[in-house]
Amino acid sequence: RIVDLARDLVKLSSLEPDRDIEIIETGIRAGEKLYEELFWAYEERTMIETGTIFSIALAEQSGQSFVCNATEQIEALLADLHTTAESTLRERLKAVVRMSYPTSNQAAQGTEQVKLNVSLLSDGSKLESRHVVTGI
Repeated sequence: RIVDLARDLVKLSSLEPDRDIEIIETGIRAGEKLYEELFWAYEERTMIETGTIFSIALAEQSGQSFVCNATEQIEALLADLHTTAESTLRERLKAVVRMSYPTSNQAAQGTEQVKLNVSLLSDGSKLESRHVVTGI
């Protein structure tokens, strides 16, 4: 918990929590998350040590499958750029991005992370796309 981290930090500074430094719980601020996703949907996590530290299992095949699928979908989107309604293109792009979001309940295998960058140039005539695969 965050409050435990705060207390530990105060103690590491040779001070006493709530005596030397008051710890105030203010709640979640606008834009803050209550829960942070730490794993990609295709990653298989393994608990190590005391149950608080996780390791990501290496499973090259599923990660490559994810990258190929995302690449195919983006290439199809680019091919349809001038013949498909903008709203449809946006929804298809959102679907590609959504499939890369981590979910805590799904643990498939994989090691790559895909970063997608697609931008429409100001004149509207060209679409540049770039995808980068990085190891985790």
